[in-house]
Amino acid sequence: LNDSMGIAGSLNNIGLIYDHLGNYSESIKFYHDALELNKKIRNKKWMAINYINIGVTFSRQKLYDSAIYYNEKGYEIARELNDKRNLAFCAANLGTNLVEKKQYKKALSNYQKIIDLNWDVKDYATLQKANILGGMGKLKDKVNLLRDFEDNFSKSNYINDARLELADTYTNQEQFQLAI
Repeated sequence: LNDSMGIAGSLNNIGLIYDHLGNYSESIKFYHDALELNKKIRNKKWMAINYINIGVTFSRQKLYDSAIYYNEKGYEIARELNDKRNLAFCAANLGTNLVEKKQYKKALSNYQKIIDLNWDVKDYATLQKANILGGMGKLKDKVNLLRDFEDNFSKSNYINDARLELADTYTNQEQFQLAI
């Protein structure tokens, strides 16, 4: 039986298992095998997922250049397919990796893409964007985002994080009354 799609899915799942076990070289090998099979059968949706998985695995190893390369490949395909979920996932991965490389403007751009896509982690992206703005010395912009956070994301799991970040920012500016 020639079930190439099923085989590619199984290869990807084996890659996931190795990834969770911390055996990254085996994980990447299986992801690549799945990717090659998905290329052969022209399954672009799963090609994007394979690229993303490879990127995530490189990121776990702190190999940020490789992580960025593979996430960008996944992003290109997801954009071609108008796959908003994977576009946002790639943008989040790229943002995280770019922060690690201290490429804050590019990271900021990726978190803004998540906000623009109105993905369900818009709150997380906004908090990350505020932190990056602070790191870039744009404290007024950071404070504005954090002050509006609770109104914009009243049910967010990150409200306390945003409150603490805002208080810490005020404390660092010696604006103690505002920090309370």
